Amino acid sequence: MPRKTSKLRIGDIEIPAPTAWPAATRQWFESVTPGRGNADLYIFEPKEGPAFCILEDAIAAFTLLDRAGLTVSTGGGYPIVTFDAATVEERGNDLANFGYRVHILTPVYDDGKRADVIDISAAAARRSKAKV
Repeated sequence: MPRKTSKLRIGDIEIPAPTAWPAATRQWFESVTPGRGNADLYIFEPKEGPAFCILEDAIAAFTLLDRAGLTVSTGGGYPIVTFDAATVEERGNDLANFGYRVHILTPVYDDGKRADVIDISAAAARRSKAKV
């Protein structure tokens, strides 16, 4: 008998099962979050545009944060939650209050494409300002 799987919904959006998330996205995420533990949550804050959480961090963020200003998408085959970058510190503190170790990372771009490199100095400066 096939195993029945439950479907996760965030608002009106059905979230694909984690086993269906693109391998390339998961591999990129794992490469920029080495040593990630269960209590770690990553917020990506590009130099321009909205901040975002992906994969399981997107689900946690949407579940725990005030939903005002959050946008959910699964267009890439995985969950992503975006929000105004001006609220990163506040949202990071809120997630830390739930017991997460929040890491705020700034993707480094090259010719308009996302690189596999993270600007750790910007993340460290932001994290110390946010006290998370």
